[in-house]
Amino acid sequence: MHVAISIIPSLRRRSSRSPVALSASAPAAPGPIRLRVRRLLGLALALAVVGGGSSAATASASWHSVGCTAAEGSLASYVCLRISGPHGNNWFRVTRNQQYTSICRYKARVRVSQPTLGRLNYYSPYNAGCSWNTAWMDIYPRRGFQFKSKACGHWYEQGRWIAGTPCNIIY
Repeated sequence: MHVAISIIPSLRRRSSRSPVALSASAPAAPGPIRLRVRRLLGLALALAVVGGGSSAATASASWHSVGCTAAEGSLASYVCLRISGPHGNNWFRVTRNQQYTSICRYKARVRVSQPTLGRLNYYSPYNAGCSWNTAWMDIYPRRGFQFKSKACGHWYEQGRWIAGTPCNIIY
């Protein structure tokens, strides 16, 4: 994946001196597919930056943090967890993106694992309708959490919890 980002601009040039020219000899992909590939590469780059290169995105949270991870679904599908607020007054937003598709009958859960007090689960209300491409749910636990607690966002859609769980550390 680290090579693909540098290859995209060179697909337009064909030079016998360029090592990329050998792989660029195939016909160019149609516009919508090229756009999807660029979006997917952009998402992969964002996940690498946010997650520090790990397979499950983990970020630290004091005032704001966002962690995203790839999820099942169409191309460029992901789930993100945003934590906002100071240590003693956090709120969460769990976001689901599924490109060019409806997201229907959904809710979110944030599971907070505290170092000495155990796990706490917070659920959003259930939405029986549909959203196009992106849906999110806000959760307000109205409490603070212990230093170095781990918060993970889960997404429920059409009768099941989907794979893809971003986690952040609360400082």
